[in-house]
Amino acid sequence: MQRRWHPGRPAEDTAEFRALTSPENLIYNLVLSYDELNITEYSRLLLNTSDGVYGKEYYWYFQEEDVIGPGEEYLDRVADITRTGNMFLAAMGTPTKLEHPLIDKLQLEIRDGI
Repeated sequence: MQRRWHPGRPAEDTAEFRALTSPENLIYNLVLSYDELNITEYSRLLLNTSDGVYGKEYYWYFQEEDVIGPGEEYLDRVADITRTGNMFLAAMGTPTKLEHPLIDKLQLEIRDGI
């Protein structure tokens, strides 16, 4: 699988996940986990690093235009990891269910805020 280049990323053959010691490293690892479709590294981003335990208070809130319906405004940590893992599998050509579509292109783009 060909990796995508993004600012701050080393040469393709030497890209490695960084220690979660700064916000910059966290963002770097988030993008790299999408590039490599690596659910293990993605899930590490949702750890409470002070004690190594998954944060119980983690919620991913959708933007208003992305809400599917009532009760779908957010995901908890387990649902986030599960759905992201399913998305990664579909992008690798191995969806979790045969009726699930494949994902031709999965790209995470981080932009400066407005």
